[in-house]
Order: sequence, then C-alpha cells, then structure tokens
Amino acid sequence: MSPELFKIIREWADTPFSYGKDCCQFAGAVVECVRGYNPMSTFDYTNEDEAKAAIAAHGTLQDAVTAILGEPSEPPYKTGDVTLHYTHNELGNEQVVGVVIDDRSVVRTKQGITDWPLNRAICVWNV
Repeated sequence: MSPELFKIIREWADTPFSYGKDCCQFAGAVVECVRGYNPMSTFDYTNEDEAKAAIAAHGTLQDAVTAILGEPSEPPYKTGDVTLHYTHNELGNEQVVGVVIDDRSVVRTKQGITDWPLNRAICVWNV
C-alpha cells in the first residue's frame, strides 16, 4: 500500500461517520488517490434523508453505483475498484460500498473502517 493511500485511509478512520462522510465518499476518496479521479462525487448529500433520496432515485445502492460505474465486472480486481457488501446491523441488512485494496475490500461503516475478504463482495466494479 502506498504512503498516500495509507494516509487517506487513516484520515477517514479518524473522521466521525456522518452522511456525506460515509461509505460512498470514502470509496471515492480512495479511488481518487489511486486513479486520480472521484467517480463517486455525484453522491453529494449532507444528511441521511438526502442520502436515502439519492439512492432511492435509482432503487438500491447497487443500482445507484451501477448507474454511475456501469455494470459490475468480473475478476481480476485491482486496488481502487469499487465493491458492494451487505452489512448486518440492528436494522437488518444494508448495502455498503467499499474499495479493493490489494486482496481485501476496505469498507467504511457507522462502526468505522474495516476490511473484509474480497469474496464477501456482492459485486465489484472496475474503475
């Protein structure tokens, strides 16, 4: 992992979760560090209601990301590709966006930054 990428992840780990500073913006920041552009910048909201409205305009989070990045891809995956997972919480299953780093998927949830096995991803988009 490059020092720049490590710095981005550390900064996001130190930033409290809020809508507008959530999984979509985290993934966009990582992609921007790796690829030089932020494909997730259209996820521009500042609260939970705006986030839900942005996603609902497409259906699900997976639908919204697909509208931005195109159809999910097949392996091989590379650092900077965008992932989608289910996270389980008191409200049930929620979709969450992450990003491939090496052979893992790094995800920002309400509980913080975590990494999951890449094979747990529902789908992955090459960017």
